[in-house]
Amino acid sequence: YKQMSQSHPNFGKASIGWEKWWETVVTKSLEDYVWSPSKACEISKGLIDSYKTGDNWVLNVGCEEILSLLKSTGITIGVVSNFDPRLEDVLKDKKLDKYFDFILTSYAANCMKPDPKIFDQALILSKINNITKQEALHIGDDIENDYIGPKSSGWQALLVSEKETSVTKVDKNHIFKSLKDLQSFFMSHTNCTFIHSTKEV
Repeated sequence: YKQMSQSHPNFGKASIGWEKWWETVVTKSLEDYVWSPSKACEISKGLIDSYKTGDNWVLNVGCEEILSLLKSTGITIGVVSNFDPRLEDVLKDKKLDKYFDFILTSYAANCMKPDPKIFDQALILSKINNITKQEALHIGDDIENDYIGPKSSGWQALLVSEKETSVTKVDKNHIFKSLKDLQSFFMSHTNCTFIHSTKEV
């Protein structure tokens, strides 16, 4: 995976394409276990198709609850993800697409988080007139991609992670151990600027 990410960034968008990218990742991973190249190719294609559905994806605890809460406030909610085109199919299959006003993958954006360009594209897709970067909030679980990246781009950001509870790069007030903790924070702060001033997640 790391080797392919370096030689063909962003799932091979500018070179071999995402399907060939994943096929190569899987077949190389199976080299020591599957002697037949054709069998490895068959397995890789099966996995690629399988991960287009929601069957192999598990929602984080509290995911739908916090999405429902945020949606009820009337704010615009979007997905900004380092992912290939299958993301929309996965979200539809998990019945989460109803919460989102737009879905932006790195593959479609031609750049990956933490590149500022992907966050700029997200603001355009939000279709909110005169929105500023300071009014946009990004929530995620990766320090570089989901906190440092958006903050460096002028956005607000919150980190949800059980592991990263004492990171010097992150304001401790911006770290939550779970989505349930984050939801409790939002619900207990009725005048929270993250909800009332922020127009995008």
